Amino acid sequence: MKLSIQHLQRSWVNKNENIDEVFKKVTAILIEQIDSLSALATEFSSFAKMPISKPEVLKVSEVLDTVISLHSQSENIKFERDFQNPEAQVFMDKDQLLRIFTNIIKNAIQAIPEDRAGIINARIISRNNRAIIEIRDNGKGIS
Repeated sequence: MKLSIQHLQRSWVNKNENIDEVFKKVTAILIEQIDSLSALATEFSSFAKMPISKPEVLKVSEVLDTVISLHSQSENIKFERDFQNPEAQVFMDKDQLLRIFTNIIKNAIQAIPEDRAGIINARIISRNNRAIIEIRDNGKGIS
């Protein structure tokens, strides 16, 4: 687009006798490119939207256990489970809850220095009819 505008400017400065033709050609190219960029921006925006949530009743322990199992083979990391209330339930989209737990567990693993045996403790308790999930690691960073 920049080259097209520079071409148009040179044609104007040099008093090109075909300036009308150059103008039509350059503006058509620019409009086409702008439309293309607009379509790309729309596609990107659509891609970046979160999927529609499908909440359901879930056992927190089952979802958290799935994520822990996926990461249990991580080198030099030991997982401890303290599911005081393994029956605790939430009403939530399962994929979103999996992503939440996956991100937290990955962050915990990354926070543990390579020269330290990593311990990640996952705890589920219930208090006042609410599920409380704690994930702690012995790495550096947020306590």
